[in-house]
Amino acid sequence: MLRNYLLIAWPVGYLAVSSWLVNFAYRTSLTVPMFLGAGLTVFLIAAAVISFRTYRAAAANPADSMRYESKTGLSLKHDPEFSLKIGVLALAGKNFLDGMANLV
Repeated sequence: MLRNYLLIAWPVGYLAVSSWLVNFAYRTSLTVPMFLGAGLTVFLIAAAVISFRTYRAAAANPADSMRYESKTGLSLKHDPEFSLKIGVLALAGKNFLDGMANLV
């Protein structure tokens, strides 16, 4: 699926940047390593952010978040409609994913 997006995005990006660069006095050529470098940079930044957020979530003390919820009143355990809300959200998520699977 990612390959399909890349097959569309790279030519569109090439055409957009080429038409933008025509307006400058000094010309430069667009090469494949420029696009590969940009893609690699985006991938590395995304991987670093996801890794950092994952580590931070894994290293966090669950008691701290529970303490925060009890101080701010964000705890849902006293909400009688909590299970109903969770069930509706789960059903909506399942229906959404089923619909997306049918599109592919």
